[in-house]
Amino acid sequence: MHDHDHNHDHGHSHDHDHGHSKTVAVHASLFAANDALARANREHFNEVGAVALNLISSPGSGKTTLLEHTIEALKGEIRIGVIEGDIET
Repeated sequence: MHDHDHNHDHGHSHDHDHGHSKTVAVHASLFAANDALARANREHFNEVGAVALNLISSPGSGKTTLLEHTIEALKGEIRIGVIEGDIET
């Protein structure tokens, strides 16, 4: 049972609106630590003149083929390094 502005209590479920709701704004990033690390990485890459790319897509979409062809096309012109990660594992 619960009290209301009217003069009686009642024992029904409370699934109706009484007009006294409150909205609370939450401004917190769930990825704050990741955002900070990404910002530090971007700053470092800029300082050393490096370009970093992140290829993300579904399996079989051609990421590896694109990477292999890009490396072959730019071989001898620029230094290329690859860091591979699989978010499924």
